[in-house]
Amino acid sequence: MKSEQLRAIAEVSRAIASELDVDKLLQLVAQLLHQRFGYPFVHIFVLHQFRRWIEFKTGQGLYADYLKDELSFSLDDQAGIIPWVARSGQSLLVNNVHEDERFQPLPLPKIDIKSEMAVPLVFGGEVLGVFDIESEAFDAFSADDQWLLETLAANIAIALRNAMLYRSERWRHQAADGLRRVAGVLRSKGSLDTVLATILSQLDALLPLTYAAIWLKNESGYRFKIGHRLGNRTPPAADITNPWFDRVVADGTALVRQSKDALAPLAEGCPANHSALGVALESDGKVLGVLTLVHRQSQRYGLEAAQLAEIFAGQAAIVIENAQLYAQSLRQKQLERELELARDIQTSFIPDELPVLPGWETAAHWKMAREVGGDFFDLIPLPDNRLLLVIADVADKGLPAALFMARTSSFFRAVALDCSEPTPVLNRVNRLLTENTEQTMFVSVFCAVLDIKSGQLSYASAGHNPPVLLRDMGKMEMLRAQGMVLGVLDTARFQQKSITLHPGDALLLYTDGVTEAFNPQDETFGEDRLLKAIEDSCRLSAQEMVNAIHRRVLDFTQPHPQSDDFTLLLLRRKQPEDSILVVKSNAGKDLTDVVKRSRERRLQKVASASGGPRILQSNWM
Repeated sequence: MKSEQLRAIAEVSRAIASELDVDKLLQLVAQLLHQRFGYPFVHIFVLHQFRRWIEFKTGQGLYADYLKDELSFSLDDQAGIIPWVARSGQSLLVNNVHEDERFQPLPLPKIDIKSEMAVPLVFGGEVLGVFDIESEAFDAFSADDQWLLETLAANIAIALRNAMLYRSERWRHQAADGLRRVAGVLRSKGSLDTVLATILSQLDALLPLTYAAIWLKNESGYRFKIGHRLGNRTPPAADITNPWFDRVVADGTALVRQSKDALAPLAEGCPANHSALGVALESDGKVLGVLTLVHRQSQRYGLEAAQLAEIFAGQAAIVIENAQLYAQSLRQKQLERELELARDIQTSFIPDELPVLPGWETAAHWKMAREVGGDFFDLIPLPDNRLLLVIADVADKGLPAALFMARTSSFFRAVALDCSEPTPVLNRVNRLLTENTEQTMFVSVFCAVLDIKSGQLSYASAGHNPPVLLRDMGKMEMLRAQGMVLGVLDTARFQQKSITLHPGDALLLYTDGVTEAFNPQDETFGEDRLLKAIEDSCRLSAQEMVNAIHRRVLDFTQPHPQSDDFTLLLLRRKQPEDSILVVKSNAGKDLTDVVKRSRERRLQKVASASGGPRILQSNWM
């Protein structure tokens, strides 16, 4: 019996391993649970932690489709087995629901549930969702059923996390594409209504909504300007006043409607607890109107929806101001705002801070030559105390490079957890780029997997500048590996090598904005000057070393401005800490003698070989 269950678990795990679409993944899981294990009623819920909300996503069994878009819970509901499991992160098996006060029947017509088993989907200590299995019979489930479902849940949670990560990165890429479409309409000198309609349609593609509208503010209130998916709703011809609009304007940021707030305009026919998201259309401190998104269900909008709505609301505000003011004088300002938004989106793909790695010191410097660019780097945690290092350079500049960079970064994040070595990562990302790239663009990449405990580094290169390995004794070498840039040939192959970073060793990754920086004599900074800069700064902490190399490049290029994106990423393995010897006297008093190791002798030796010792320090710029 156990071996059969294990085979079934393996079958389900294989079936879902490669599915990156969240909805398809959950539908497949529900079908397999229903068909392979014979569970009569299978329901899968997804947890939205920020909104404190649990939402039914899919199921199998009689009336499962009836629950679609109709069933959700507050995470704080005291009634209900599903909220309890989502809050506690613990499984619950109830073979007589009438004896458990937490039981709350689902709205399934003509079904008398008698047994229920709920198991959380947990990844990294975070509850992602809940399996809910129900039966019309008493004592329908056993401890073996619970073990089976918990074992499946562990595997499915990993697949669900991967799919959610892929969806999130894909959603960001779609948001960038949406902004590009809006920018294209603006550049084509489309009418005000055309631009606003494009903004609303892009929001519809990215966010859940029943309808959306833009209202312009004037002295007497708010006037309807344009709507999207209004259906039979008739916009008012006259100006209106609305207390919730006033709150949106006063708040100054995206505001999610609460159940106690006034109804959103045109919300007739929606339940009283309907969702609404309002964003003030503001330009230069002047409120021009309000953008509203409305959904008939409750709790549909969270932080990401609010942030995205703010970005598109900013676009709407600019174009409205452009229509109200002298168009020619605002055209340049419009372009600057678009580039700023694009830069914000691109910056979101760069780590806000470097991960804290026990026994390691890290530092980085990333700066674009223009408002947007094509350089990026990432440090992605992997299982088993490993870290994926990626540094890349898109062979272009400006907005096209930024969009290609965003797509490439999304692909690396999406495939990282499925691959344990750098070569498979490059192979999968290369296939995704060649399948999804219509432009003649490509990207060079250095990709490595670092074992944080052992210091072993497996690496591969896709036509990227070779990183510099600085050994503790001052010896430097370039980590070269054969491989073609990504996005050109789907059959490209990549050579993989490995080294070990010992205590005191450092690894510097960089883009060609460092070595190909030009001075007034049209000379490049080059690898030789880079190696000299490393040698001269090796006494410093990681961040000080990165800063010193950056200053050396700036001094070399002055007075020329930065001509290419500039990225440095440094990892250094720390030396063991000084040991402390504590001696007790006969009287019991501490006589603490700090016994230093042979560090000073070693540093003197390093100084003679490579110009001096290092001062280890973790930091992030």
